[in-house]
Parts: sequence; C-alpha cells; structure tokens
Amino acid sequence: MKIEEVREGYARLSMKIEKKHTQLLNTVHGGATASLADSAAAWAAFGSSNLEGVPVTVERKINFLKPISSGILTAEARQINKGSRILVSDVEVKDNNGNLIAKSLITYYTLKNGHG
Repeated sequence: MKIEEVREGYARLSMKIEKKHTQLLNTVHGGATASLADSAAAWAAFGSSNLEGVPVTVERKINFLKPISSGILTAEARQINKGSRILVSDVEVKDNNGNLIAKSLITYYTLKNGHG
C-alpha cells in the first residue's frame, strides 16, 4: 500500500495488484480490498485535527461491486462524522479507470490514553 494523500478528514491510498492479492479465481481477494479501505479510513482519522487518542475499528461494512485482477486500486476515505469517541468514514475503492470496485462504511472508536 502507498499513502498518496492525507489531509483533514480525508485520505487516499493505493495498492498495485500483485499475485499475492488474488484468490482462486485470479481476482483480488475481498480481504485485500477491505484492508485497503480500512487503512484509508484510519489515515483519514489520523489526519484529523484534535484527534485525542487512537482510533480502532469497531465496525466495517463493505460491498464488493466489481471483480478486478490487475492494475492499481485506489481507496478514498472521507470522514462523515467525528464525535468525541466515534469516527465514521465513507470509503470508495476504484480501479485505474475510475470504476467503483467497492464501497465501505467504517466506524472507529477512539481509545483515550490507550484505554477504552
């Protein structure tokens, strides 16, 4: 994974598809796509001002919309809610041509001082 951009409530990460990311049907495994989406959302959280603690994933919903077997995946995360403890990000994962491959909604809980 490569961090392309991080700013207030936003992050963009990319991942070049390699053989190790594919499953039996030679398409990208859902876990690889989900990991890219989750990482983008985490960086969007870390890029937020006044973040007081460490965000940990408490829920992730992802829809896999299109299979892909080569190229580069790009995940763009936008924070849609930032409370004192709960952060929610909307993430779109696209291919080189801008086609939507997956859509995810990810919720983080902020651990203050390393504790719940």
